[in-house]
Amino acid sequence: MAVLDDLLAKKEDNAKTVMKTVKSYSIHLDGYARLSFASTQGNSTTSSSSKKRGGGNRPPHESVRVDGFKQKRVSKSARAGLQFPVTKFHRLMKEAHRAKRVTQSAAVYLSAVVEYLSAEILELSGNACRDNKRKRLVPRHILLAVKNDEELDRMCSKVTIRQGGVLPFVHPVLFAKGGNAVPLRPVRRLSESQSQA
Repeated sequence: MAVLDDLLAKKEDNAKTVMKTVKSYSIHLDGYARLSFASTQGNSTTSSSSKKRGGGNRPPHESVRVDGFKQKRVSKSARAGLQFPVTKFHRLMKEAHRAKRVTQSAAVYLSAVVEYLSAEILELSGNACRDNKRKRLVPRHILLAVKNDEELDRMCSKVTIRQGGVLPFVHPVLFAKGGNAVPLRPVRRLSESQSQA
């Protein structure tokens, strides 16, 4: 009988230590919800649905780690290492109704491609702006950047850039024969009224 009494006493001690541990630490579920022992015990200010979701007394925008330190929310763009908004692209792709479902990786991929293209165009147009000794980027510089790059020119072949102008080009046939690189000027004819005067 003494052996059974010892086992029962150990079991009661283990149950007490488990209860102390539960009271002192929070239970962390799914990485987002935080349930503390005090909020589940008769705290009538919170609704039962918020208790199920792990609402408790904390605001919905705060997420808390197991050790109790507040942790900032990390956006999907930050997780992917992008500057462009992944969630906005995801929403726009869903609203377009092109497919029944849109995966999260598709939105990340699209935002990465758009970010890369815009960075490439911005870098080339900044170089064109600097080459023309200007400090302000205008549509003319964007057009020069796109048209001078072979791949971007092929991609944007049907695109019209407003206020962009055209690439400066003089056909080689129009150049003067010989060593001059100056194009021939068209012959100017005098009208009859000017020739009579």
